[in-house]
Amino acid sequence: MNCNGILTKSDTECYSCGEPLPKWARSSAVPKPKSKHHSVISNVIFGLSLALTGYCFIAPQKPPLTMSLAASGVLVLAKLIVDWTGKRRAATARG
Repeated sequence: MNCNGILTKSDTECYSCGEPLPKWARSSAVPKPKSKHHSVISNVIFGLSLALTGYCFIAPQKPPLTMSLAASGVLVLAKLIVDWTGKRRAATARG
């Protein structure tokens, strides 16, 4: 195949030029393993960060800056750790 067309997993021929795909091109699409646990924790951390931001904007009494920075720092650190462990697990799952 020489046209560099965009392919999907189910294509058997090129959409652009109509040339049939070689067998190696059809079997090269490997789905990425997804960690359900990783995405749930990441979404919870994002929700907590959003709630903290909303509270800081809406609350009549603003929390001290040091407390806001500490809470944001903990959430960012937790997100980095979750992302790092997710990438590490994905790398070990691939072999």
